Amino acid sequence: MKQSPFGIIEWNDEFEFVEVNGAATDILGYDESELLGCSWEVIVPPADHGHVEAQFRKAIEGDDGSRTVNRNVRDDGEIITCAWYNSAVTNEDGEVSNLFSKFRDVTDERNDHRRLEALIDTLPGMVYQVKNEPPWPIEFVRGSCQELTGHTAHALTDDIETIGDLIHPDDFDAVTAQVGFALETDTQFDIIYRIQRKDDSIRWVWERGAVVENPLQGGRLLEGLMLDVTDLPRAGRV
Repeated sequence: MKQSPFGIIEWNDEFEFVEVNGAATDILGYDESELLGCSWEVIVPPADHGHVEAQFRKAIEGDDGSRTVNRNVRDDGEIITCAWYNSAVTNEDGEVSNLFSKFRDVTDERNDHRRLEALIDTLPGMVYQVKNEPPWPIEFVRGSCQELTGHTAHALTDDIETIGDLIHPDDFDAVTAQVGFALETDTQFDIIYRIQRKDDSIRWVWERGAVVENPLQGGRLLEGLMLDVTDLPRAGRV
């Protein structure tokens, strides 16, 4: 526990600090003596108390613990963002005796992610992740989805459901062939083709993508960028 690169905290059944490692005190800015015996509330902004307490309860009641990302308060008052994993330890009678938390500071990562999202939202197109099988069921989209397709991001994932539903029928086979070749040769695909918007108007898009590993469910996904090139020169269109 003392040598872990993650912050690790042991809590008693009242959610009070029992032991903390050096990484935890470094992240939170407290000395260990300042935390021992204190409630978890000292490191959480009051507005977030309800959420964090619910995560503790979830860890106690569930077999898999709880994972969450929430704000924390350092000793100097700075608000940081941390990713937490909480798990309970039970005694021979099945009663919870202690709770352990492992966490790390993800403030910079979250800020970088927000900046990237802001940049994506300025593009004349969208980024996506889809399942690695035609017609490519949509897992995630973000960007100027409605301007490009006429559909909101929510509608694309819940109603349209696949990238294939957007592709002009006359271009579907060519797109499938080019994506398939890229997958076979382990290269990026780079395609210009037509899509049909919600109002049935036609837009030309340029799409670049590649296979990525799916860290949550295993297997592989296609991840890429789709931009509106309708008003650009027509070289390279399928």
